[in-house]
Amino acid sequence: MEYKIDYKNVLKSMAEGIIVFDLEGRMVDVNEEFADMLGYTKNELIGKHVDYFSPYKNPEIHIENMKPIENKLRTVGYVKNHETQYIKKDGTVVFAEVKISSLKDDKNKLTGYITAVWVVTDRKSSELNLRESEDFLRKIIINGPEYILVKDKNGKYLYIASLFNK
Repeated sequence: MEYKIDYKNVLKSMAEGIIVFDLEGRMVDVNEEFADMLGYTKNELIGKHVDYFSPYKNPEIHIENMKPIENKLRTVGYVKNHETQYIKKDGTVVFAEVKISSLKDDKNKLTGYITAVWVVTDRKSSELNLRESEDFLRKIIINGPEYILVKDKNGKYLYIASLFNK
């Protein structure tokens, strides 16, 4: 007995956003999760080029950023853990992590790409806040007029700063 899978049902059942692209980078299908992620309907997304949702409006920069991805897709067939950004319908930017895989026909000819998308905006905000806090503390340590000693839990000195080191 042959088992046939309806890929439309697969797209519907996925918890992450899914985009199917043609070779020119136009969306030929998306699931509801991806449409909701950007605040569009599926019909508003179909036919749009991936660049339409990119915050990188300088084509030269975008093309340069895409070259390593295109090379890896040609050689390996997929790209994992690529961080990117999309502009939502309301104009806000969403940070995302994507996995892109090549789609091939029965004769192993490349026909397009499929991308799984996870929103990581909260993680990116947390990373930014942490970096800002670290920078603030580093400035205090470097510019402070007193001795500052930092020890680990075993009592080993990790950092010593003083007025005399400046």
